[in-house]
Amino acid sequence: MPRSSRFSRRTRACPPSNGIFWPIREWAPIYFDDVAIVLARRGGRLPVFADAPAFRELTPQRRVKSELRAIAGDAERRARFESELERALAAGPHNKIARLVQAHWSEALGDPRGAMRQLEALAGEYPDFYDGQSDLGKMLLADGDPESAARHFARAARLIPDSPQAWNNLGVAQWQSGDPAGAKRSFERALKHDPDLREAKDNLEALAAARR
Repeated sequence: MPRSSRFSRRTRACPPSNGIFWPIREWAPIYFDDVAIVLARRGGRLPVFADAPAFRELTPQRRVKSELRAIAGDAERRARFESELERALAAGPHNKIARLVQAHWSEALGDPRGAMRQLEALAGEYPDFYDGQSDLGKMLLADGDPESAARHFARAARLIPDSPQAWNNLGVAQWQSGDPAGAKRSFERALKHDPDLREAKDNLEALAAARR
């Protein structure tokens, strides 16, 4: 499978630039879902973890990584962020979002092996946690293990069967694993849920061309 295949790095939606209004100008959302929200005060002040049941959409992974790399490059912000992350983990060792951010933080600090271990532990403890399964699949795929990635993407797709990105990601891993028939079904399933998903369209066309 060509490396140019379109992999869905976002999960379900793209705040705030994709139409989700973020009303608090001095705070920037780093990562959020229906359990918790991670915020960073613009200008480098203390980030916080807070309950946020009203938020239902996830920040794209590339935005999460970009925000965390920016914090890692600023000594003052890094110290404050690490202090707050440690506090959140100590206060709630079963806080799945905090542990997910911890894994992305390890990756931002240049420790992909540590990030992988953290995601594997998280996915193992919480097999019904979509983001843990999906993010581990993305890391495994980037690490050159599409077979393992496909297993986690399949779990993610079963957890949220109407997620077009989950099916597209599964299709990419299946294609790289040497299962073009399975990949075709997954890309078609992605387009069933979102006929305009460009990644799935491109992948399906590329797959058809490769099979001619």
